[in-house]
Parts: sequence; structure tokens; C-alpha cells
Amino acid sequence: MNAEVYGSLEAVFRQPRLVGYYRVLQRAWSELGLSSVLCVNQVPTLYRVDSNKVVDEYTLADLHRKFWNQGVASVLLVVDPKTAYLFSGLQRPVRRGEQEISDPACAGSPLVGKFDLAAFSQQEQAFTESLRTGEFYRVYSTKFKPAFAVDQSLTANLMGLRRCLARPGLPALPDHIAHDFICRLLFVCYLVDRGIVPLEGHPPGARVHEALAAYADATQARDFLYDLFRKLQYQFNGSMFDADLDAEKAYFSAEWMDAVRDFLRGDAPNTRQPTFGFWAYDFKFIPIETISGIYESFLPGHSKGNLGAYYTPRFLAEFAIDVAVDGKDDWHKLSYLDPSCGSGVFLVTLFNRLATWWELAHRELEGDPRYNEMKDTALRDILRNQICGIDINPQAGTLACFSLYVALLDSFSPTTIREYIAKSKFRKLPKLMERPQARTDDKNYLPVIYTRDTLAPRTGEEDAFKNRFDVVIGNPPWGGPMRSSGDIALRFLGGVKPFVRPGGSACLLLPSRLFLNVSSNAFQERWIAENTLRRVVQLADFRRILFSEALCPCMVVTFSPAPCTDPAHTFLYDAPKFDTASRRQGLVLISETDRKSVPQAKLSRLAAQGTAPTAWKRLFWGTPRDQRFLEYLDTFPRLRERFADRNTGWLKGQGFVPDVRDRRAALPRRWWNNSHLFLDARSRRFGTDNILFDQDCEPVGSQFEVLYRSPDKSLFLPPAILFNQGFTRFVYADFPVLFRHAIQAIHAPAGEEDLLLFLLALLQSDLALYCCFHNSSMLGIERDVVRFEEVLDLPFPLPADAPSKRAEQIVRKVADLLREEKATLLRRKQDLDDSAWQAVRAKRALKLKPILDEQVCNYFDLTDSARWLIADTVHVFKPSSTPTAADRTDLPTLLPVHQAGSVPDYANGLQAYADALTSTLNGWAEEQQSSWRVAATGGVDAASGLALVSLTLAREAKPYREAPLTGAVWRRLFDAFAEQKVIERRERRVFGFDGDTFHVLRPIPLAHWTRTAAANDADELFALLQSMRRGHG
Repeated sequence: MNAEVYGSLEAVFRQPRLVGYYRVLQRAWSELGLSSVLCVNQVPTLYRVDSNKVVDEYTLADLHRKFWNQGVASVLLVVDPKTAYLFSGLQRPVRRGEQEISDPACAGSPLVGKFDLAAFSQQEQAFTESLRTGEFYRVYSTKFKPAFAVDQSLTANLMGLRRCLARPGLPALPDHIAHDFICRLLFVCYLVDRGIVPLEGHPPGARVHEALAAYADATQARDFLYDLFRKLQYQFNGSMFDADLDAEKAYFSAEWMDAVRDFLRGDAPNTRQPTFGFWAYDFKFIPIETISGIYESFLPGHSKGNLGAYYTPRFLAEFAIDVAVDGKDDWHKLSYLDPSCGSGVFLVTLFNRLATWWELAHRELEGDPRYNEMKDTALRDILRNQICGIDINPQAGTLACFSLYVALLDSFSPTTIREYIAKSKFRKLPKLMERPQARTDDKNYLPVIYTRDTLAPRTGEEDAFKNRFDVVIGNPPWGGPMRSSGDIALRFLGGVKPFVRPGGSACLLLPSRLFLNVSSNAFQERWIAENTLRRVVQLADFRRILFSEALCPCMVVTFSPAPCTDPAHTFLYDAPKFDTASRRQGLVLISETDRKSVPQAKLSRLAAQGTAPTAWKRLFWGTPRDQRFLEYLDTFPRLRERFADRNTGWLKGQGFVPDVRDRRAALPRRWWNNSHLFLDARSRRFGTDNILFDQDCEPVGSQFEVLYRSPDKSLFLPPAILFNQGFTRFVYADFPVLFRHAIQAIHAPAGEEDLLLFLLALLQSDLALYCCFHNSSMLGIERDVVRFEEVLDLPFPLPADAPSKRAEQIVRKVADLLREEKATLLRRKQDLDDSAWQAVRAKRALKLKPILDEQVCNYFDLTDSARWLIADTVHVFKPSSTPTAADRTDLPTLLPVHQAGSVPDYANGLQAYADALTSTLNGWAEEQQSSWRVAATGGVDAASGLALVSLTLAREAKPYREAPLTGAVWRRLFDAFAEQKVIERRERRVFGFDGDTFHVLRPIPLAHWTRTAAANDADELFALLQSMRRGHG
């Protein structure tokens, strides 16, 4: 098995991939007494603490509180001589002595479970495996709530404090004073909890909220706090407390101070939510990367909204940096620029990595009396030469300086910080904010943060920036007020070149629409010609997980701002999907099946042909089998070809747009009378079944007197198909009806009703939904909308061009079925009231749909494997796309394969996968006239979260047979396959021969065991056999 468990800090230090977590692991080892850490996909996941004596409840509560505050690992395992305790890092701590700490049944308890040590030891390997596969989080989903993570809790607390300061009954407090005060308070909490600054006049170890509560008078508490602010202003650096503290204090009345003290204590009146007191937070443990991200939440709301900026989760920043430096062995020697640094989360994360690398590279110097001086020089060199940030918002720059100061202090132990400052030749922390009036000979002036407009041409020409940086990395703002002239993120994508030195690269978090928008081909063709793509990570499936306020999903794009000179150059395209292990905000795990290699030259050609967005979308959820099937469908004429010649009588369009600005003089008036029937797109009757009845409409009346835009009047005449933009409601209308632009329509001439009715069956079919899911720029990415132009790209061959020899008969059969359905419904209406009739319509429509779908598949002469792809997309992948929250466990892709009976075709667990795999392989064997067949056995180990299907040769095809999967079996397979390096990545995949038996061993979520997976696995196995034959040839 691969070495993911680290039993000592030395082992951690020897793993370069963990450099971003060295410091937090070092603190965890010293403060929590770790025995080991389990890392999954290079992220610390499980902390283990072994005790040689029985652990009491007070110690358990203290350990969990410290662990929770770090906000890195998800699970804490505490083992004493009798019991093993499992705690969640996404469940808030409880006070010492409270019952919840020892009772996992309590809803608010962070204790996941406690187990007899002997029993736990027998299941420990299965438990560890379930963490790797993510099954552990599904089983105990109620104990892992992302909203209860330390960063989410603290952000919510501080926002609550801001609301508390603005509550009715208090004097008005200017926004900038409230924000500055809260951020400064957070910084002081850090200094005190780290032991850097003592609270004079209070007991040793006293914390800020305790000190404030100790004063009987709010005015005394305010005076104490502002005296502390002044002391820090003098002791550390004036630029950290640039505000006029006396003026601010004058604003800060006793009523506000009481509100602050109440809130920190956990008592906040006039709020809708209960508060969580500051007793739970320990800033000694909360990583500075987390604090920096929280600072970003306090950028003024007006600017933040206008510029489209969003808080960058710590794990996402770590991930983006990993992507940016992937393959760069000299990453620690490079220089980095964040062109829109906000509160500095990327800069802080980079600084910590660079500082940690220096510490590890110079460990032999730790005993030198001059060590702190040498370290001070090295860290200042990092600030001076290796990191830089630009932001148009000066307050963002101030927050970035705060974050970097904390990171700098965090590089020293509390006992050496005061000595470091006292003995430093500079006496104070460096001045990090660029000041035009600063003395250039001041060696304590290290401008890292600049207030500039990055996109202004003159900025890139300044000596401080021009061609200076090896890597440009950041999360630039999206959209905003520049939307009308182009997304501001697009301008960042094209505007980084002046900052990058030759041979350098850029790595940006950008809105996915830049590559997926149907109108982006011209931009992509131009941009691809001027740049070399290195890697794209499409994060659309994490849209609501990463940025809950974001209007669109994002991607990570890494590129070199220079033309590609290699015609054969390929770049990596990763499209990770949400799974149960992605609980912490920003934590993205990539599996092998999510990765593709894309030729840049091919993408350039597709952009020139106007199909680059479709190519990007197909790579998102589409497997190799899907790609081939979609290319096959591309060979057929498109629906849009029916409208190329207006003389055919076929029309398409959206309904009329009424005038909402009362511009009567300049616009046409309506051309219908009040009794004309009108269909409202919001009506529940719209799409009850496939047929529109006049009872589904209402007289248009006198509304819509003036039109802003109106299509051809013939569009409102029969026969016509009407459907909504969500591509979920489809009806056939055989009478004139009006509708607004939220409804789209296709009109056919008289005499072609049969073909139009077949088109109705096609539009509402699973095949059409499959095509739209893989081709549409928004469906399954951003919104459940299919653009009309994308509908027109659906394959629609006429009977003469269709693959089936029975195409004409199929068209007539479908038309007859729909006419018969209308007649039946009209007969039933005579005996039912309207409500019952509606219910009958809906029920019959559900029964009719699979019949119509079958005819559509027959029309295209689809194979079983093609039908598998369609069904899995409709029933498994689409319902699982873009989950709304990180605690979802009910997505079809996440269901254990043996518990996925609610998903069509998967009531029998692994059998659907096994039957698809064996039928495909045996079909090929029969085509090649082989006398051998394959038979499959399979089983599930729920404790570990693994499933296994094994293939053996047989003289005849045999039905699938279940066989128990035990820990001994999967452990042996992992050991046997370890040398083949097939289990290095998170999904722990085994796919290969063990003697004469072929094994497929994977995690149990249905995503890994669909019939789509089986078809692709058959292709991979066939390729493997061909390779083995060539090797023996």
C-alpha cells in the first residue's frame, strides 16, 4: 500500500508534496501529541493521538477544541488503553465537562463514535480504507457539517458581530470603522492566544474576550482595548494600525462596547440566529491562511459586490498553488504575483511555503546563536524578492499586510518573537504597503502590496512589475460593472503578459463561462493562438460548494503567455466531481477518470469552426465512450437544417416580448383580440403531458398592449411544438395560441404533422436530454437552461437519412400514438373533474414516455451500449451535477452500489455493471469466433467502502454470481498490485490480472459501477489484452 500514513514529523518533512501543511502539522504534533497523520490526496485527513493512560472527558474536549481550530484534518482519532474515540473536525467543540463530549448520540456532539479498543483494532484497516474512499463521511454524514467548520463558524460569528454593532437602538457606526475594528480585534486575539502579547493586569493565559468581560464598566473595557491597540501600534509597526485610534475610540461608545462583550460571550440579542461564543476559538491553532480568508470577507460589501470578488477558501488557494507549481522543482526559487490579492490568501500561503522550505533547508542552523537573525534576513528576502500583490482597493491591501504580518510572526515561536523584534536591526516589522512618499534608502521598507489598477496599461510598464515574475497567480474579480464590454476576468486572462518574465506562467481562477459560452469561439481562437495552455481544472461541479454567492462556476487555468511552438503539444484537462470526501470548503480531489489530455492544436481548430465550447463541455462529464457516441450523432443532419429554407414552411422562434417601458410611439401594438388564447410559461398546466388543450390556456385579455418584439405571426399557428427554456416541458399545439419569449416554438406546415409529432417525441426523449447535457453550455454547469440555438443542434435526420430501415413506419407510429393519446384524454375528460383529469394526464404521460423513447432509439438504431450511456446520463450523472451543498449524500453518484435501488436499472447492485461488462466482452468474443467466454463474480465490503468484480474464463457465458468481499481479499489485492502503481491516487483503483483472474476493485459509490463505466472498462481491458499480445509477440 502506498505511504500515506506518516508516523513522525521527520517522515512529513521528507515528503515535498506536504510542504503547504508542514507548519500546521508541526504545531499539531507538539500541541496535540500526535502519533501519526493520514494524508489523502496530499491533504492531512486523520490525526491520531495515542495515550498510555485512560483519557478523561476534559482531555477529550480540550483535544477536540484544538483540533477543530486547526481546520485542516477532518477526523481525530484518540486511542487509550481501553477505548478508541473518533471526533469530527466539522462539528463545533463543546465546553469541558459537558455530556456531549462522550455521547455520540447527542446532535451537537463532535464525537462520531467510541469503540472498544480490541474491536476497533480488528476493523482499523477497514476504517482507514473507508476514509480514503469517502464512505466514512457518508455513513456519518450528520457529524460532518461544512457550516460548522472553524472558518465558516468564525466568519459567521464575525458577521454576526458586525450586525450586532448595527442593530437598532445603537448609534450609527461607520462601516469602515466597524470593519477595521473587527479585523484588528481578530489580530489581537491571535497575538494574545499565541502568547506574543500578554494582557497586562489580567491573569496569565487570560484571553481577550475574558479580559473584556472582567471589567464592570464598558468604558473601562473600551479604554483597555484601545490602550492595547496603541501599544501594538508602537511595538510592531505603525502601518498595521494606520487608523486614527483616538478618533475611532471617540466613535466607539459604551453601548457598542457592551454589544461587543455580549456577543463575544455568546449572548447577542435581537439576532435571528444563536451565537457561538469566542470561548471556542483558539487563535494559536487557527492557521493564518484561514485568518487571511476571513479577512477577505470583511472587504466593504459595496466594492466587493461591484468588483465580483469572492472569498477564496484556504483549501482552494492551496490547490491552485499546487496546480501552479506542478512540475516546477525550483518552485522555491521563483517569484510570484497576485494581480488582485484581496486580503492576501495566496500571498500568505506562498509565503508560508517559501518560509517553511527555507527552515527545512537550513535545519542544521537552528542551534546557531545567529539563527533568528539569519531567518529574519531570509524571510525579508522572500518578501522583497519573491511575492507581490496588487489590488485596486486600498483596504484590501491593508488586510493583506495584516495577513502577511501574522504569517511573518507565525514563523517564530512566541518566546523568540519579542527577542526577534528587540534584537532585529530594524526593531519593528517591515513596512509592506507601498507608499510613494517612503524613503527609498529605508531598509525596513519592503513594498509587497501595491494599490493599483492591474488592468491599466501603465501598471504593467512600471519597473516594479514589468516582466518581473515567474508565476502570476490569483482569483481575479469576475463580471461586475464591466460586463457590458466584456467580463473583467477575461481582461485579466489577457492582461497578465506584461508581468510575466520569459518562460514564466500564470495560474488564475476564472469563471467557467469564458470557455463554455457559445459566443466565446472568436475569443478562444485568438487567445489560444497567443498562449500555451498547461492545465485546466474545471470546477463547475463545485460551484455552490466553493463560492455559495457566486453566480457562475469557476475553473483553474494554467498557461504560459506565449504562443505554442509545438504542434503536438497537449495540456491536461481535469474535471473533478463532488464526492463525500469534499466536505471542507475548497477541498478538491481529482480521480484518474476525471483527467483527460487535450491537443491544443485540436482545440484551436474547433474554436475556428465555432465548436470549442461544445468540446469543453463534452470533456466535463463525457467518458471516452460518450465522446465516440456524440461524434457519431454529429454525423446526422441537425434540426436547424429544417429552417435553412423558409419556403419549406418550417419556422422557429421565441414568443413575443411585451414593452415594459411604455414606449408606445416607437413600437408596434398587439395584433390579436382579447379572446385569443394565451399560454403562460409559469402555468402548472403547461407540460402536464405532451398535448396542449385549450383548457390549459386562458384569454389574453387586454394585457400586452404594446410589443417590444414580435416574431412571425405564423409561429403562433398550428401545428406547433412549444417548450420552455429549461428544456423540461414540451407540448404539441393544434390550435392558435399566444405565448411570451419564455416559451420557444417550432411550427411546421400543414401536411407534415407526423414529422412534427415525431420531433416532439425526440425533444422530450432521454436521447435529447443526453445530447443537451453533454453539449449545452449551461445545463449541468450553471443553470438548468438549454439555449434555443443549442436545441437546434440536436440530430434530426429525415426518415430517408435515418439509420433505421423502418424510420418512416416509426414516424407514423409515434404520430398515431400521440393522436390516440389525445383522443383518449378527451374521452376521459367527460367523466372527470378538472383536478382528476390533470392527474390522469400526468400519470399517462409518465407511462407513454418510455414507449416514445424506445421509438426514438429505434429510429437511430441505437445499440445497447449507447442506450446505457443515455440512461446513466439521465438517471445518474445529471441528477448528481452541481450539488447545492457539501453535505449532500443522496446524489445518485454517491449512493453505495448495493444501496442504489432507487436509481433505474440498479436495483441489483453490482449485477448491472457486471452484466454490461461480460456481455460486451462476450459479444466481441463471439464476433471473433472465440470458444471462450468470461464470467463475473462480485461483492461489497461496506466497512471499507470497497467493491470488487472479478472475471474468469469459461467455456460458456454464465450469470453473475455474488461472492463475499473480505478485508483479507482486498488487502491481498492491494499488496499484489502495489508495484504496478495503480493505487497511488485517492480512488485506490485496482484494474488488472492476478494470475488468470481479472480484478476490478474500486470504492462502492455508484459513479464507479455504472454500465457506462463497464463499457469503458471493456474498452480498456481490450486495449490491455492487445498490448499484452504485442508484448508476447
